[in-house]
Amino acid sequence: MSTKRRVGVNALAFTLLDEWLRMYRLHFFGGASIEGPRGPVDGPSVQARRLGFLARLAVARDQLVARVKLMALLWPDSAPERARHSVRDTIYVLNHDLEAPLVEVVGSSLRIDPKRCSSDVADFETAIESGDLERAASLYRGGFLDGLFLRDALEFEEWAREQRDRFSRAYAQALQELMEGAIEHRDYSQAVSWGRSLVDHDPYSGAATVQLMELLAATGNRPEALRQADAHVVRMREEFNTAPDEAVTDLANRLRDRSSSRDRVATMTPASGGGSGFARSIRHRWLSAIVVVATLGLVVTYIAQKSEGPGPRPAVGEATASPAVAILPFSVRGSEVAVLHEGMVDLLATALDGAAGLRTISPSTLLARWRETAPGPEVPDLPVSLDIARQTGARYALVGSAVAIGQGVRLVAMVYSVETNEQLGRIQVEGSLGDVWSLVDRLAVDVLRIILQRGEEELPEIDLASLTTRSPVALQAFLEGEVHLRHFELAAAGGAYARAVAADSNFVLAHYRLSYVYGWLPEAGTSTWRFHHMQKAVRLADRLPRRQALFVRTLGARHLWSGPPTAIELARQAVEAYPDDPQAWYGLGEVYLHDPGVLVTAQEIDRVFERAVERDPRNAESLFHYLSQAWWLADSSAADRRLEMFEAIAPGDVTTRVGQLALDLAFGDSSAQEKVIALLPAMDAEAIGEMARLVNHPRYTARQALIRELYTRTDQEQIWSPRARFFFNTAHWYGQLQEALPFLENPGYSVSLRAATAYWALAAGLPVPKEMRVELFDPAAIDSTASGARVFYAGAFAADRGRWSDHERAVAELRRRADRSFAQADTVGGIMPPEGLLLAGRVGALEGYALWRQGHPAEALARLEATPTRRIGIVHLWLGELYHETGRLREAERVFLSYAPISRLSIEPLSQRQLGKIYEQLE
Repeated sequence: MSTKRRVGVNALAFTLLDEWLRMYRLHFFGGASIEGPRGPVDGPSVQARRLGFLARLAVARDQLVARVKLMALLWPDSAPERARHSVRDTIYVLNHDLEAPLVEVVGSSLRIDPKRCSSDVADFETAIESGDLERAASLYRGGFLDGLFLRDALEFEEWAREQRDRFSRAYAQALQELMEGAIEHRDYSQAVSWGRSLVDHDPYSGAATVQLMELLAATGNRPEALRQADAHVVRMREEFNTAPDEAVTDLANRLRDRSSSRDRVATMTPASGGGSGFARSIRHRWLSAIVVVATLGLVVTYIAQKSEGPGPRPAVGEATASPAVAILPFSVRGSEVAVLHEGMVDLLATALDGAAGLRTISPSTLLARWRETAPGPEVPDLPVSLDIARQTGARYALVGSAVAIGQGVRLVAMVYSVETNEQLGRIQVEGSLGDVWSLVDRLAVDVLRIILQRGEEELPEIDLASLTTRSPVALQAFLEGEVHLRHFELAAAGGAYARAVAADSNFVLAHYRLSYVYGWLPEAGTSTWRFHHMQKAVRLADRLPRRQALFVRTLGARHLWSGPPTAIELARQAVEAYPDDPQAWYGLGEVYLHDPGVLVTAQEIDRVFERAVERDPRNAESLFHYLSQAWWLADSSAADRRLEMFEAIAPGDVTTRVGQLALDLAFGDSSAQEKVIALLPAMDAEAIGEMARLVNHPRYTARQALIRELYTRTDQEQIWSPRARFFFNTAHWYGQLQEALPFLENPGYSVSLRAATAYWALAAGLPVPKEMRVELFDPAAIDSTASGARVFYAGAFAADRGRWSDHERAVAELRRRADRSFAQADTVGGIMPPEGLLLAGRVGALEGYALWRQGHPAEALARLEATPTRRIGIVHLWLGELYHETGRLREAERVFLSYAPISRLSIEPLSQRQLGKIYEQLE
């Protein structure tokens, strides 16, 4: 070989070696790391924000990502020039530190050079798209960016969450298809393996657990199937304190109930065919299992689900729900029966839900889909109607008509299979309009007979009147109220429900709805009546079907009582049992939003209300909270989009009137802000107050002068007016107590508010003047005339200074008031007075705080954890600090990351400081 040729070969070799040395691998499943040719990379390149930068590019694969998108995602609070500098610095550090130009700059966009760097997320998506599911499953090692957290980058956290959910769903679907493919190829051992992986991935899924149990039982491993059931029961009880999935326990009970003689018969079933002994053994066990399954009437759910036809993928819990029936709005003829157009949806859904193991699609969900397709009074043709039912995930659909006949009515209903569009049966009943309950009962029983193919003697008895009312006047008014409520006509709905209650004082659903509507109406006195009707509904909840009873008890647990089951337990049960129902998701969101004892983040709250809105886009109460969350997350595009949705259903509401102005004020340029300020003199106090509420967020610190202008123009007499909130937030969010102190001189501010504010200032380390401390925390305040809040903070202040006699006086005074509240209250049915619960919570909090200050952190933590669910805001901070002090760092992290409705606006600086300490310890 010539010297020249040898030099050429060597040069090529060195070039290839150099390229190999510069190949890198990005890992974002189960964490975030970079692997180079010499092993894992450390140093500047693996700083959290730079890893997030690479993750965003990796998810785009070979697509270009605009530089401005990266700036907005990773440096949302930085000025544009500073953000651009951060991007340039990140590119330089990554390419220089890794000694390879991994990040390729193309004009104003960026991407990862695929020749120099690969990633698990890009390979995963490629494998999914090409159908190489085993390859995709091998790449998924855990949640996307699991454990990576960026401070001051909510946009990135939200993006990461969305990607994490997307990858998780794709992985679960891949496992499901791999398992089904193994079953089709009779590779049952591999099917079990994939089933185990699916349960490991989603250990709380009842559907996944049932599939694995049935596979194990079918392959002769019934003990392991039962162990899977037991593990699911323990997991749900210990981690969620809730009941296990009914499908899991039902299957476990059927497996346990098999007699030993039946097992012996199944085991002795002869195998057929030749092959090795091992193969014959496997085939023998499989055929034996089939005999057992067939004998017991069990159906392998994964095969059944695969043949259910088109429809949306189930949400959380839907996969385990019972077969669903969609009651479509009835066509009506005659003004006398006009209310039955939507009324039959409500009545039949109430009568059928839970009967013989069936469930009905929530009327709210069904009617939301219906209005999207058929906004007018006309009923669409049959294929369109069945498609609406299919969109809700129903297996069966009921299409019907109501025709006025003299003084009576004829109801006709056809039952269809949503999968095949085949009519399964037709029912017709006639009778008096005054006896609509018995007509619906007969209709419902015949629907069950057709769907279940059972004889009359095997069907449950249905008594709609016992679930609703026996008063025709009350029923008519209630159904009118339901129509008004679905159109967000609150005053009209409230009037209709009030007429229903007047006609039948024991009409549980009417009391429940009236309490709900009064929570939205601003008229004086509605708050008192709201709790009156709520108490009535809770006392009578046993009369309701399970779905409505769960909703009523969840509301009652939030406002009226303590002790098991708690509001969060009931809300989660409702979501698991009725995942298609927007009211279930709304109830869970309300608990998340308003119960300080539930530790959830603002993003988690946003996702729950998002699910409620997905199921009913015209649900005003869910949309209102969904819109508010966009403001809280400082997401201008989401706020704009959600405001349009809210405006479409509530065009006259104050939120829609000022929402766009608030958007301009919070997110607009100086010109837009000046225009808003110019409009202020002509705006009423309610509109200004709503605008102030929307822009009140720590992200908007640059707009403080404008926010102050808003607050100074609002009602100064209300204790919790926007002016008061401005003081409260300014003092603690921004540490500007001296500037805000003059606000405390306003006579409209109660001593309680001033004491709470001053104590929070002390907790934040801010300088509260001595004369103010003496005035607000004087031991003389601990008497029967002071407010409960003032006594509480005076007691906490005394504990801070070791004045234990004053602290004990505060505890004794609060306990005396709590005892009196409970003694005077009507506690029938476990209903407890809100005031008594709040006072009892203050007692427990002060006792726990004293234990902490006296050097007993473990005992203090136990006492604080046991306080009633209406936890005082400051307890949120105390709990987090105690978890930290006792070494329970992950629990402390959860506390300081969570959204706490009472304390969140007050402890943010403290939360961030504590989180910094926690992350230092966690490295």
